[in-house]
Amino acid sequence: WADTLASMYPGLRVDPDVLYTDESGVVTSAGSAAGLDACLHLVRKDCGAEVANRVARSLVVAPHREGGQRQFVETP
Repeated sequence: WADTLASMYPGLRVDPDVLYTDESGVVTSAGSAAGLDACLHLVRKDCGAEVANRVARSLVVAPHREGGQRQFVETP
């Protein structure tokens, strides 16, 4: 979908190789897991790592995945 998004909005820079981005006050992500990563990034940024880790634990997700990682789903 990254190619479609880029063609629909040529003024945007679309990077399909990251989980989420946080640039110039805009945070974006693609997919539900990446959305959780972006939300935890914002919680960590605003409230600190301890709070973000507690939230991640309650959601049963990894507390921190760097945004600079391409999403992938392995074929079963």
